[in-house]
Amino acid sequence: MAVGDRVGLRGGTPGPGVAAEDAVRRALGDQTALASRVRQAVDAGDRAAVAEACQEFESLFLYQLLRQMWATVPEGALDSGFAQDTYRQMYHMELARLMARAGGIGLGRMLLEQLLPQEDSRPRG
Repeated sequence: MAVGDRVGLRGGTPGPGVAAEDAVRRALGDQTALASRVRQAVDAGDRAAVAEACQEFESLFLYQLLRQMWATVPEGALDSGFAQDTYRQMYHMELARLMARAGGIGLGRMLLEQLLPQEDSRPRG
């Protein structure tokens, strides 16, 4: 069995790495709670809270992207073991957060613009 299969990276049968995967998901936050926070912030017009949630969503997207990219890397002699897999997932999670905080791929910004468009300053008439 490949290392990626043990941690659920390659779509294999869940194995001992499932606990690490669950820990990463908990650390990223519940997606349903994130969606609820976004709805509440949008309804309240709280731009800072919406921006934070959009950044968090982009971080989650980037984490999934990094995880899938890593799944394509051939396994080496020194790349195996539960601890290595767990560390790699935590590394990808933190890297995704840092990337999103630095502007990421622009997904968070686009979401923010769609959820809370800037008020048009032109007079209507």
